[in-house]
Amino acid sequence: MRLPDLQSSIEGKKDIYLIKFTSEDKEFEFVIQKIIESSLPRNEIFVLARTNRQLNELSQLMKAQDVKHVVRSDEMRKSITARKNDVTLATIHAIKGMEAEMVFVIGCTGINFPCKGSEHPVIEMVKVDEYDKEEEERRVFYVSMSRAKNNLYLTYSGKKPTYFISTNMKKMIEEKEVKVQPKEKAEISIDQSKGMIARLKDWRRELSKEHNIPAYVIMHDRTLADIAQKRPQESTELEEIYGLGPTKIMKYGEEILKIVND
Repeated sequence: MRLPDLQSSIEGKKDIYLIKFTSEDKEFEFVIQKIIESSLPRNEIFVLARTNRQLNELSQLMKAQDVKHVVRSDEMRKSITARKNDVTLATIHAIKGMEAEMVFVIGCTGINFPCKGSEHPVIEMVKVDEYDKEEEERRVFYVSMSRAKNNLYLTYSGKKPTYFISTNMKKMIEEKEVKVQPKEKAEISIDQSKGMIARLKDWRRELSKEHNIPAYVIMHDRTLADIAQKRPQESTELEEIYGLGPTKIMKYGEEILKIVND
C-alpha cells in the first residue's frame, strides 16, 4: 500500500505550527488556553492524541477548567457527536473522516509516532508478514495532520519531535518553543505568602490522595499562588482567582476560604 505524501498534507493555506514545551503539563495548558481564547465554535476544534492515556489526562484538566468537550477513543464502541459548545478530544483512529477548523495533534514525539505501545486489538490479529508497522504509523500521523481545515498545531514536549516530521516539512512550518506564562504575572511576597501556599499545597495533596487524581488536576500552582496573593475573603472574590471557574468554586470554595481566613 502506498501512503499519501506527508508533505502534501501541510501544503496550501493552512496555518501550521510545530511547538515545543518543557513538559507535558505545559503542553496541555497551552492547548486549553488556545481553546479558551479561540472565537471558533467549539465543535470546530479537535484535539487529537495517539493514546487514550493522553486523552484522559487532558480531559481531566479541561473538566477542571470547565471547558466542555466530548471524548472519542478507541475503547468506545458508540460514536459520540460534539454539540456546538463541545470540543472533540479523540484518538486518531476514532476521528477518521472528520475535519475541523482548528486541530491540535498533541504528543508529537518519537514515543507516540511511531507508537511504542501495543497495537489496536484488530491489528494484533493481522499476521506480521501482512503488516508494515512503520508504514501504518506514518499513515496514522498523516491522517491526524489532514484533519485540519485551517489551523494545525503540532505540539510536543522533550528534546525533539517525531522523525516523521522531516527537515523539508520543517521549512514549511512555523517552529518555536513556548513557555506558558500567566497573562498577568502575580507579584507574590515570599515572606507573606509561602506559609499559605504550603497550607494550600497540603490541602491539595490530601484531596489528590483521597480522589486518586494528580494534584495539578485539582488546582494548578499558579492558582494557589494567586489565592495566596489576593487572599479572597468571600465567595464572590474567588471568581477573580486564576483557574477558578464556577464548578471549582462550588467544589472547593468553602475549604479555600477556610484556609485563607484561618
